[in-house]
Amino acid sequence: MRALRRAALLPALLLPVAHLLGTPSAPAGAAPAPGDPPTAPSASAPDRDLSANSSDTSQPCTAEDLPRTPPPDDALTNAARQLATCLRGTLPGTTSTGGATLRAEGLTVTGLLCGPYPQGVCHARRVVLDEARIAYPGTQSTPGSCTAARRITLSGQVRLRAASLSGRVFGLLPLTLSTAAVPPVPIPYLRLTDVHATGLWSRAEWATTARTTIIPHPGNCPDD
Repeated sequence: MRALRRAALLPALLLPVAHLLGTPSAPAGAAPAPGDPPTAPSASAPDRDLSANSSDTSQPCTAEDLPRTPPPDDALTNAARQLATCLRGTLPGTTSTGGATLRAEGLTVTGLLCGPYPQGVCHARRVVLDEARIAYPGTQSTPGSCTAARRITLSGQVRLRAASLSGRVFGLLPLTLSTAAVPPVPIPYLRLTDVHATGLWSRAEWATTARTTIIPHPGNCPDD
């Protein structure tokens, strides 16, 4: 396992993770540099997918209604319904050609808050990806690549954005959304399985990885 401060990222070893987090330019101990993420897609462009995301927002969602820790097995279904109901009033995700593409067996986010931040950026205290595969398309000056890791943990002042994020809430209820349209309600604890994200951008103070492999060219990332 490798824990790296943003200013001490080893480009040759974790270049794709560094790209996912943003350019590591701040001194050790500093908050992430404010650099802007790529322009977010419009949240009003796509039509609502009523088969997957209910447009019923008559019942407001509050943080008090949502689980704060991993729910026990006998409360899992109710917790998944509460969280899905809160998020299903949002617009479904959009197609994006920018940013990274992620597939992961699991995504756990604590302390999530989306909006009123610009460009669809969400803030979080901690993000954990299990069995993750990240395809980074690269830029004119940086080649693309695929990063596969048993676990990636982002902590500190985490910021993230996804044009489209899909998965199963607590492994049960399917959900697809864009972070640009998530309601500005604190989400204490979110767990998704079977995760797929496109147009992904993120930045954090700390990145910890376990059993990480980096392969040249994003096309080398397996689809499943």
